[in-house]
Amino acid sequence: MGSSGFILDQGHYVRYDYSTATKLLDVCQTLKDRYGSIMQMIREAKDEYDLAASLQQFKGIGPVTADIFLRDIDFEFWKNIVEKRLQ
Repeated sequence: MGSSGFILDQGHYVRYDYSTATKLLDVCQTLKDRYGSIMQMIREAKDEYDLAASLQQFKGIGPVTADIFLRDIDFEFWKNIVEKRLQ
């Protein structure tokens, strides 16, 4: 069992299988390769719409997933945190 599958199990994400864990690892690797970190991705986004478009560049992330992500974060709050941390 890979560590990503273990983490999903420990988090009680019972609806997800190991192919989901593999997809998550792929998205994380692509994020790291393109931006270095989620903080940098947020920093580069002009606004929520730009971040949504960037998120949808990842394999398996469409408008609904991007909307869920954006609904669950406060873009302006994180944008300010990122700017302060990277100064």
